[in-house]
Amino acid sequence: MSSIIERRIKGAARVLGIASLIAGGWMLANAAILAATEKADAVLVLFAGPVGSFPLPPGVAILDWDGRSGRFVGTEPGYVADLYRSGALLVLPARGGGCVAFR
Repeated sequence: MSSIIERRIKGAARVLGIASLIAGGWMLANAAILAATEKADAVLVLFAGPVGSFPLPPGVAILDWDGRSGRFVGTEPGYVADLYRSGALLVLPARGGGCVAFR
């Protein structure tokens, strides 16, 4: 009986692991495409520290802030790279409809 339960637990762990890899790969692909094209109305930025602990690059404005992440908008080319140089851990496109915006 316990071998059946162990197999089900291993199967569930395998499914969760694969799902985590897919989700992580999707986020990294979005970040890479954004870094290459900079085509986004706004970006979601995750920082390691509070807002006062990093310099805000020129040409970048804060739209929202909730402690360690926020929505930013850039007006000059290269603003995504500037955000990474300022200490951003991850910069993703901020879409109005969530992660999957069908527009």
